[in-house]
Amino acid sequence: MNKGWIAAALLGLLAPCAHAVKVVFDEGHGQQFTLAQRLPLGLSGLGEQFGAQELISHKGVLDKAALADVRVLVISGAFDPYSEAELAAIKAFVEQGGRLAVMLHVGPLNGELLNRFGVAVTNAAIREQQHLLGENSQDFAAARIDREHPLFAGVNKVGFYGVWAIKAQAEGLMDLAFTSDSAWIDLNRNQLADADEPRDAWPLVVAGKVGAGKLAVFGDDAMFQNAFLKGDNLRLAQNLAAWLLQ
Repeated sequence: MNKGWIAAALLGLLAPCAHAVKVVFDEGHGQQFTLAQRLPLGLSGLGEQFGAQELISHKGVLDKAALADVRVLVISGAFDPYSEAELAAIKAFVEQGGRLAVMLHVGPLNGELLNRFGVAVTNAAIREQQHLLGENSQDFAAARIDREHPLFAGVNKVGFYGVWAIKAQAEGLMDLAFTSDSAWIDLNRNQLADADEPRDAWPLVVAGKVGAGKLAVFGDDAMFQNAFLKGDNLRLAQNLAAWLLQ
């Protein structure tokens, strides 16, 4: 038997699949910032980080049929809740090997979706007193990130622009980015750090494995919008795309 043929056959078996895979951006749940938008708050820049993959804006129901041949599902800035059937389909999609990225605009509206994966979210946004990126206490850089995780390889400073605290509560998931310990939950929304409002080093990014698939959750959606997709935020988006497609 020709040994060269055997080697070629083995290389063919081991080589990664060269054809494009489907990356779906959900736009059927009230999303205002979309894949096609090249405006400051659009997600066209985030889509570009997936390279030559087949990018799809999905405006219908996220059921089993819609997710049948999808590799990556991106849910960014959903304003409408998901039905019980959709939640079940999304959970099954990830457990069976799909990859899901969730970016929050209104945290509590996505609470049931996150709960299916063992991720908790606060009922009010986080404000900071350190590492501010301007005068708004909702715009700040993470005080600590886990640079050992592939998402944060080569990343030093990640900006958030209106973020909800999230926390991993399921096996296989990890908290990866945090505020300083002086950040507070602005329960009464008066933009002041009142004495009765909780302060902590709040988790802002969660990622890990769910079944055979992967999940990444970010407490902010603006951080990946075109206006903020630069510097280390751009590097994080590049890492995210690579990690989801890996």
